[in-house]
Amino acid sequence: MKIRTKGLFYALLAVGGSLTFAAPASAQATRTWVSGVGDDANPCSRTAPCKTFAGSISKTAAGGEINCLDPAGFGAVTITKSITIRCDFTVGGILASGGNGINVNAGVNDTVVLSGLDFDGFGQGLFGVRIVQAGNVIIRNSSFRGFRGTNGGAIGFQPASTGASLTVDNVTIVNNVATTNDSGAIVIAPAANVAATFALNDVRVTDNNGFGLGIITDTVTGASVKGTVTNSLFTDNTSAGIIVQSSTTPLQLLVKDTVINGGGLGLVAGGAGASVQVSGSKITQTTTGLTVLTGASLTSFGDNIVAGNVSNGSFTGPATKQ
Repeated sequence: MKIRTKGLFYALLAVGGSLTFAAPASAQATRTWVSGVGDDANPCSRTAPCKTFAGSISKTAAGGEINCLDPAGFGAVTITKSITIRCDFTVGGILASGGNGINVNAGVNDTVVLSGLDFDGFGQGLFGVRIVQAGNVIIRNSSFRGFRGTNGGAIGFQPASTGASLTVDNVTIVNNVATTNDSGAIVIAPAANVAATFALNDVRVTDNNGFGLGIITDTVTGASVKGTVTNSLFTDNTSAGIIVQSSTTPLQLLVKDTVINGGGLGLVAGGAGASVQVSGSKITQTTTGLTVLTGASLTSFGDNIVAGNVSNGSFTGPATKQ
């Protein structure tokens, strides 16, 4: 009997090929899903979602994305690779009453995107997001409240490696005053000999946040920071709206089209390394609008309003226009 081997081969391939060439069950997906009624034992697919971000991230490939199917609390998570967590069309809640909501400790070239998240420290949490290492971190369309633990705040950008950047866009931060005076809503504090950059846009830091934005490197050597704040609001913060403090290392900040209103100090620049330029901004109803400590530079492009404070203070001079 003559056997048609070629035909037999294709027949077997049609029957068993899907088993022979299927990806292993442990393969990570490029997109995974979480749901309030999910289970971390699931594969995190849309039809069989996981329950927590921690359960989903191990099943998501580097560079992949985690999405929320419905409003729920999805728990704290540590990120060690490039990934996007996106819940823009529902509520992606993270309750972190005893620690950090999201720890970012990824590779120096990794990109982490956090979008549409609701962080609650319940009056005790440390940081909503704490960044130790990454190439780029983007936080957008999110809210933070109740991170009041020692040395905590809403966002802690504390990179240990040079080259890290932070972008914060369309974020609301409320009631994150910490139990120490050197903490507040957004803390920028790179490690020694580390250069970092950041950009804040459309950020609203309101009501009892200690300082709204603090860039402080007095206790480290060799760190440098360059940053911008645009189209933002800092109001009724107990310590200061924005504080830039450095004894020797270079800290450069541009504040543009921003309002600092109410609370304690308005804009503070301190130390020989601090250089702040301000354009199109308004500082009002604070105890002291502008504070300049020894050696700092706080210059104006001539289009700012500093009025209605208990003490207005003054710029060190005009910024150069070209």
